[in-house]
Amino acid sequence: MPVFVTDDVIAEALGYHTACSLPNSDGTETLRTFIYTSWLHPALVDPIIADVSTSNHENLEWFNDPFINNVVPDWRYPPESDPRAVCSGNTFLEVSDPQGNGPTLDDFPTVVVPIHGVDCHLQDLVMLPWFADEVPSSAQNGWYDFPATTDLHVPAAYCK
Repeated sequence: MPVFVTDDVIAEALGYHTACSLPNSDGTETLRTFIYTSWLHPALVDPIIADVSTSNHENLEWFNDPFINNVVPDWRYPPESDPRAVCSGNTFLEVSDPQGNGPTLDDFPTVVVPIHGVDCHLQDLVMLPWFADEVPSSAQNGWYDFPATTDLHVPAAYCK
């Protein structure tokens, strides 16, 4: 799978993953996936989009829904206690979007992981039990998110 990474450049989005159909010489088609992501220097941007944050976001979304066809109910941006929480308009299994996009993203700071003396900023991601409305969560220790593990305590609230 190709992964395209830009250095301190933003295109139409900070990043995305997608699938496209490519023709084969025998007249059939093959479905291929790829990721586009930005590497943004931490001194230039907010930590929520710095360094590996966007790559972390897109890689985990691709891993959970490579063909963008895993449908879930339309969910609200967490937490419900934030008056800015609104319907996402997103019915795909996008594990990074609930806490990495939308009006409440500043409620979820990145998780800083030092690697060889360099601070890497990881977005906190929701896990399947959050989308699946599991109470309690079947994930390890009853978690709904990772790697922070303490940001979410209840599953998704759904839009009507």
